[in-house]
Amino acid sequence: MKNKINKKQVGKRIQAIRFNMKYTLEEFGGLFNASKSNVCSWEKGKTLPNKERLNKIAQLANITVNELLYGNNEHDIED
Repeated sequence: MKNKINKKQVGKRIQAIRFNMKYTLEEFGGLFNASKSNVCSWEKGKTLPNKERLNKIAQLANITVNELLYGNNEHDIED
């Protein structure tokens, strides 16, 4: 069964990653070819990064995409 992704929680995790790495919205977005407004939308839980960006953010934070999306690695992601 596929679990629903809580966009607000994902946004909080993305924001925490950015804060921990001391990046501004612009700097963080630049790593993924995304605008400041894109990053802001992710962090507010309005939108999710696309699959490629999710992978890059997870790699940057040294976590799995599952951990980024769900907060732990107990859930499977469906392609």
